Amino acid sequence: MMLVTGFNAQLQAATLDLQLDKSRIEMGKFIIATITYHGSKSPAAIDLSQWQDDFYFDRNDPDTVDDENNQLQQQTRVRLYPRHSGEITLDAIAAGGAIAYPRHVQVLPAIRNGIDATPKLQALKTEYWADEAIDIQIDVALHDKRNNVAAKDFEPEFFDSLRLPDQTIDKDRQPAIRLHWQLLSARKGDYWLELPSIVQRGRGRFRFYLPKLKLHIKPLPAYLPPTVPVGQPKVTVAIKTIANQKILQLSIQNRGRLPDGLQGFSDFLQALGIDESTVVSKDISQQGVIVRIKQIPLPTWLWPRQIDYRLNYFDSTAGQLKTLQQPLPWLWHAPRGFYWLMILLATLLMFLGMNRLDRWAARWRQRYRLRQQLIRANNPPQLRKILIDSAAVNTLQQWAQQFSRQRTQASALASRLDRACFSNQPTQSLAALKQDSVRLV
Repeated sequence: MMLVTGFNAQLQAATLDLQLDKSRIEMGKFIIATITYHGSKSPAAIDLSQWQDDFYFDRNDPDTVDDENNQLQQQTRVRLYPRHSGEITLDAIAAGGAIAYPRHVQVLPAIRNGIDATPKLQALKTEYWADEAIDIQIDVALHDKRNNVAAKDFEPEFFDSLRLPDQTIDKDRQPAIRLHWQLLSARKGDYWLELPSIVQRGRGRFRFYLPKLKLHIKPLPAYLPPTVPVGQPKVTVAIKTIANQKILQLSIQNRGRLPDGLQGFSDFLQALGIDESTVVSKDISQQGVIVRIKQIPLPTWLWPRQIDYRLNYFDSTAGQLKTLQQPLPWLWHAPRGFYWLMILLATLLMFLGMNRLDRWAARWRQRYRLRQQLIRANNPPQLRKILIDSAAVNTLQQWAQQFSRQRTQASALASRLDRACFSNQPTQSLAALKQDSVRLV
């Protein structure tokens, strides 16, 4: 019984005290919490995890001393940076059977000249697919446009992190800096990410810690081959000439990753009869976008053809496999001598065509002049002479023989014109004779 009483006395003798150097601070500043334990034995490390949703804490190693009563005194100093403004309660903590009761802290926004410099995390989705690009954007309003903003490295476990260039923006008509990271993860699961600390320096110095970020990464469907990119890729096409070689250049871009091999590319080359070993490929990173440039030399002989380039990809917005179909321009290629031969043949054909056109124009002018002479004839004998002279013959019957398709009409006109000139019958109508003559020539 005395042993039990002594054990209880030892427990009651242990004390735990929590003191704050201030109870009212601004965002970007810190509180120093002093945790003092007094007892007969060294306690386990004090668990402060219940504070981490409201504060980022940085604690020193505890200082331990023995007092004159052989009691252990351990003191730990912790820097507490608030993650948000408002009334915050530091929950009770325990060590060695002793309890330190809650403390209350008032956190104010970091306002100067009416500008709240507390960083603002831009809206994010709560779920992402594996290998889908995650854009982390944090806007920091500047207390003064001459201030500068810096952020620590951001490399969360199981994620590939890429720091993108900062941007200067206007936010609510005030200058601000937009910090930008891109995250990628190929591993499914739920993650709590500690965002990087952000410091704004000017006339004052503020260090901000934002609330932890929760992300859920969904696994890709099992049917997807590893050669399918995730996102919304784009394809552009250009025809270039490099070192006297005609090149088809495919540019494939995607935000995030592009697999080493792209499904369907080998089939595309096979349709063109191109050896894949001749293709030059390189990747360029442009602010979080991967651009893969493929330079494809066209074969020496490639008869004109038009095909499409098809790229299978997993649409991270729709959550399903899709195909991007990019039409290509007409493709052809031949040796330089072939093009010179084509130019020569085209030139010859052009000269032949021009010669035929010139002869046709000469015949048309001749017929036009003949028709004008026929229209101006004043009597049948004059009309007869014009027709005979145009064919260089002696009689109208000989003139009519030159017609093959309209010989019957020409012979009838010759007989009518001869009667008009030599017969005692009533005179033929001169207008009708002119009209028929003009129609025949």
